[in-house]
Amino acid sequence: MKKEKEEVDKNAMDYKMRLEQIAKGDAQRKKLHQNELIYQIHERDDLRQRDMQDRLYERRSAELWEINYQNKINEQKLLHQQRIAAIKAKKSSF
Repeated sequence: MKKEKEEVDKNAMDYKMRLEQIAKGDAQRKKLHQNELIYQIHERDDLRQRDMQDRLYERRSAELWEINYQNKINEQKLLHQQRIAAIKAKKSSF
């Protein structure tokens, strides 16, 4: 009888320990899954941020190119106007 009680107590203790191990394993798997999801979220956010920066740099580059292009056109217009004025001045002096 005593031996049976000890055997039942031992089995109950083994069962309890097994349940604790299963619970710990489940908690670890949940934590790993949560960490993986957090990692994926951060990766997605980083990718979005890089994409936004790339688009911003491209837009700025295009705007700067346009500004430089317009400046060159204006410089050429001014140069031509000066040349025309010089030609007109020469003609009027004759």
